[in-house]
Amino acid sequence: SHLRAGIMSSHAKRRSATIALWATYVNIVLYALCYQLQRPVEPFLVAKLTTSGGDGDATAQDAAMNYGRVQAFFSAIQTVGSPLVG
Repeated sequence: SHLRAGIMSSHAKRRSATIALWATYVNIVLYALCYQLQRPVEPFLVAKLTTSGGDGDATAQDAAMNYGRVQAFFSAIQTVGSPLVG
């Protein structure tokens, strides 16, 4: 009876680990998919959010500058955060 309980708990642990692994895979796929879908839209979103009217050249240049700042900030945060997270 004690041996049977040990075998069942081993099976339950293995099943729990498998479920956790699949949940991790699904989260990674969703994150990658969302990341890849938002990257092409980012410059247009930044341009839309940063333009305040006025002449087109200045606002386009401002949007490009702001997009560069967003990219630089994200890269800096990744550089600091990646070693911390592992």
